[in-house]
Amino acid sequence: YRRNPRFPRFKPDANTALWFPGQDDAQSSTIRDRSGNGNDGTLANTTWVQNSKGLWVLDFNGTTSIGTVSDAASIQNIFDGGGTIEAWVNLRNDGENDLGFILDKSANFIKSWTLRVASELAGQVQLVFLCVFDGTGGRWTTPRIVNLDNYCYVAVIYNADATTNNPTVIVDDSIFTVGSGLEEPAAPVGTRVSDAGVDLTIGNVADGSRTTDGAIGLVRASDISRTTGVLQGTYRQERGLFGV
Repeated sequence: YRRNPRFPRFKPDANTALWFPGQDDAQSSTIRDRSGNGNDGTLANTTWVQNSKGLWVLDFNGTTSIGTVSDAASIQNIFDGGGTIEAWVNLRNDGENDLGFILDKSANFIKSWTLRVASELAGQVQLVFLCVFDGTGGRWTTPRIVNLDNYCYVAVIYNADATTNNPTVIVDDSIFTVGSGLEEPAAPVGTRVSDAGVDLTIGNVADGSRTTDGAIGLVRASDISRTTGVLQGTYRQERGLFGV
């Protein structure tokens, strides 16, 4: 794989709350945070696998797998004032109970935010982002744009400070906003609910009922709104690592 010199390689900065690059210790039950914040995670029933380009990613079994990152100040309420989450996924289906969770900090659906998939049809799924507010939680969905059995880059940019704010969702290098492909089945009402004290889970929800069936890699979270140009550049820079 040759790095694309047109797009800068991702490097953690002061706004990077979490950064999980691939590892070379395939037996490890720890996923190591390289952001500098020490947010290592623990893995259960999750397998390290190498993709076709040799990058180690996490494979989730669709029933019992989960990664857990203990709550810490650096990953609390990252969407306050603007935040960004990113990952690469290669999904076999839409997950356990047809709602596979990619990233979650909701304490079993009662706090903060979730990134998941849904509505599998003809080899594709929707991407769904939710943010919990104390009145009505916000929910936004893409079209069925994530292709199963292929690596796909997914990212969400969001500012939870106002109910009038909507997320921007990126799938590969395509941008979805409300009015341009992103639907808002539920508009938020009230004030966002704090996720302080809530662990971040990868590939599942805390109670284990929404397991991803497929691979997740290069998970990132930032406490600023990265620009769409930066995220598209990340996709173009890293796509060679996933053979796309």
